[in-house]
Parts: sequence; structure tokens; C-alpha cells
Amino acid sequence: MAFAHLSAAKFAQEYDPRDGTGLLIIGKIGTGKTHLAVGITKELILSKGISCLFYDYRELLKEIQNSYNATVQTTELDVLRPVFEIDVLVLDELGAVKPNGVGLGHGEPDPEHALQRQPHDHHYDKF
Repeated sequence: MAFAHLSAAKFAQEYDPRDGTGLLIIGKIGTGKTHLAVGITKELILSKGISCLFYDYRELLKEIQNSYNATVQTTELDVLRPVFEIDVLVLDELGAVKPNGVGLGHGEPDPEHALQRQPHDHHYDKF
């Protein structure tokens, strides 16, 4: 975990939103991937003023799918606009569910989770 912490600190310190660099954190359940991603996100926000967004991948998919519900007044673009406009996007639990043909997942956790951060980001519930 020490190597992961050092790598995360270096990434946050050297991050430049103009270069399009991303980060993928992969590991087994309970190894601190989300904690590490939140730490990077907080550092980017507090030290560099970089806008960040944190999303649970499954929740984002649900919101996108729900935007197609005729009774909902939210469009897919309404859901995705913050994702497109942010500097850093953290997608948590990206590999946590095996996708089915529709991409909803079977609810079966993979042995490894993935957290992906790309040149877009999300907020971590309440910073």
C-alpha cells in the first residue's frame, strides 16, 4: 500500500488537466482503492483548484438509463453534462459488476474492482 500511496501523491502533485493523463486503480475488494482515489481528488481540489466529480459507475448507469423513462423530466444530456464539463472524473466500482448484454450487470462482483480516473472527474458525495 505504501507504493500505491506514493504513486497517488506523485500523480496528484504532477497532474496537469491539459495533458489528458488518466489513472486506473485496480485491486481486490477492500484494499483501499476508493480511499486512495478520494485522497487524490481532495488534493486536486484543495491544492490545485481542479474541478473533480466522483461517481459510482453503477449509479451513473442507472441515472442514464432512468433518463429514458418517459415519466422522468431529465435527459441523458442533463445527466452527463457535469461529466463532460468537469476536469477530473472518478468512476468508482467500474469493474465491480460483470456486465450483461445491456450493461446493467448481473450483480456478481468480480474478484477485482477498478476505479478509473480520467480527464474528467466527480465529487465524492460530500467533501
